[in-house]
Amino acid sequence: MPDNQKISHMQIIKLAVITVLLLIAVAVLLSCNQRRQTKMAETGEESGLRKTVLDSKERMTLTIYYLTADGQYLLPLSIRVNESKDAARTALERLLSDPPINTALPSIPTDVKLIDIKCIYQTAYIDLTDDFLSIPAEQMQHAVDALAATILPLTGCPYMQLLIEGEGYEQAGGVEIGSPITEPVINKDENWQEGQSPLLYYTADANGWLVPHTTSYTDDGRGALQQLQLIAQAILPPWVSLLDYEIEGDLARLDLGIDSNIAYRSTAAEEEGYLKALINSVCTIEGINGLQVLINGETANSLPNGTAINSTLSPTPINQIDNK
Repeated sequence: MPDNQKISHMQIIKLAVITVLLLIAVAVLLSCNQRRQTKMAETGEESGLRKTVLDSKERMTLTIYYLTADGQYLLPLSIRVNESKDAARTALERLLSDPPINTALPSIPTDVKLIDIKCIYQTAYIDLTDDFLSIPAEQMQHAVDALAATILPLTGCPYMQLLIEGEGYEQAGGVEIGSPITEPVINKDENWQEGQSPLLYYTADANGWLVPHTTSYTDDGRGALQQLQLIAQAILPPWVSLLDYEIEGDLARLDLGIDSNIAYRSTAAEEEGYLKALINSVCTIEGINGLQVLINGETANSLPNGTAINSTLSPTPINQIDNK
């Protein structure tokens, strides 16, 4: 019995030593892991918690939102640039500069400068100089929308938070900026109503640039077919009617009515503009990749002023400009 008791005591001692060693090892591992997490948070290594804009996906084309020449609407320009790992910063710096064309206006005054941009906890923080607060009230909503529409798709963050000289503000020019901002509804038209289904379409401005608009509608259950009808009705000039419309596979078909007894008032440039708007608008409908246009129920080579429609029409990059 004494021998058995001695062995039992030795086993207990060994187990105690092993337990202590295991506890020490666990403590060391936890300490190392904590230091690593702290370093990752400081340097932006931890995905989904904090990342710098340097981690943004490389892009060859940046969509930057300026204003139309009359200052009434946001105008997206697709600017081709060299590949950059800092796409969001590049886009923001261009947004805060003069547009690359003389038929557009800055959406944010060029006096406003970028201080910093980073993503923390799914929010893109944009820190600007206090010149931003001097934007007139009637222009402020366009400025905030242009920032969010330009930057959020490039950061991968669903929210944007504006800072001015490192400080948060509840509002600027009457526009709420105290809470995180999501991607905006672009250029709401006169039919827009909160709570209804949104629908994007384009029109061509006087300079031929495609201007996005967002309308809303009550879903009648026809899905893409209803969207096709609404888009065509929103874009076609008054002297061109919509006789019929259908969808076959990934192809949309519009039958346009052009009456020889009704004056056709579109110039060649306007005709090209509304056709380009139709193509790019129709192809925003999910599952639609092309458009076929008929005239009075028949295939035709062109519209009255010569714009070709004798083949399936495909969308083009919106307002694409080569970087100089």
